Amino acid sequence: MHKSPVAIIGTGIAGLSAAHALRQAGCAVVLFEKSRGSGGRLASKRTAIGPVDIGAPCFSATGSDFRHACQQWHDDGLIAAWPPSVGAAGWTGVPRMSSLSRGLLADTTVHFGCRINDILPMDSQWQLVDSEGTRHGPFASVILAVPAPQASELLSTAPALASLAASVEMRPIWSVALGFRHPLPAPAGPGSPASYPLARHTHNSAKPDRANAMDVWVLQADSDWSAANLDTPGAEIATQLQEAFARTLDYQLPPADFTLAHRWLYAEPAQPRSWSALAEASMGLYVCGDWCLAGRIEDAWLSGREAARLLLEYNTTPGSNN
Repeated sequence: MHKSPVAIIGTGIAGLSAAHALRQAGCAVVLFEKSRGSGGRLASKRTAIGPVDIGAPCFSATGSDFRHACQQWHDDGLIAAWPPSVGAAGWTGVPRMSSLSRGLLADTTVHFGCRINDILPMDSQWQLVDSEGTRHGPFASVILAVPAPQASELLSTAPALASLAASVEMRPIWSVALGFRHPLPAPAGPGSPASYPLARHTHNSAKPDRANAMDVWVLQADSDWSAANLDTPGAEIATQLQEAFARTLDYQLPPADFTLAHRWLYAEPAQPRSWSALAEASMGLYVCGDWCLAGRIEDAWLSGREAARLLLEYNTTPGSNN
């Protein structure tokens, strides 16, 4: 179909979903990721006490297509059911959350630690320029699978798409991992309600196949509080969330033996959308992400798949320029 490959910027679930769908259709794909690893909010942090899921602790599957995908990932050993729940199935990556994204990457060409700063037209195709000035391409089409503010900055050649992305408000979330040498007497699953500003606490060590050297808990703050404390030092964030955790448990916590604070600047959209994915198909530009829907992991997967569908549909339509 394409003489040149498709570039996908971002290796969160949206980008990986798009890449998978395109590979299934026979398209060559090249992925670009500014971080050192894949997964976006499904990433796991490597620490001195083992991997810690500092982002989304688990996810649910409500739609039949995503449930089918999750079952396949389960069969492939990438995810396990967790926590036990009534209703929508809950899942987590094994032996860490990032295992899912690593499995979905398969043998796709990916450039890690490569921040794309510009997308430039090049003889009816596209060329990407990274932060080091290196040029990549040509590419037949480009899919942006990044947070809305980052997508807007890269879409100078497509003002309509840039405006839509710029209209999306993204909320930050502070996450803190705490490690204790001795297990805490507390519930194992994602806990709620919680004492403000704590929004959720998760027993990371209780997940399937975890092998942390300590009893690890991950605390996630309220998004409004996170926004108000965006530039607060991580050590102070950790102290305040640990105090809220103690109030939630009504238990005098011992001092943590391990602490890690991480700020997710673009954690979730403030308002849900019904876009699925955005496209300027005649230009070969597509945009996807959980923020195109309601911010869930399932939404990211659906959005990436929709971006791939739109690209494939346009390029198999009689009269298209590709």
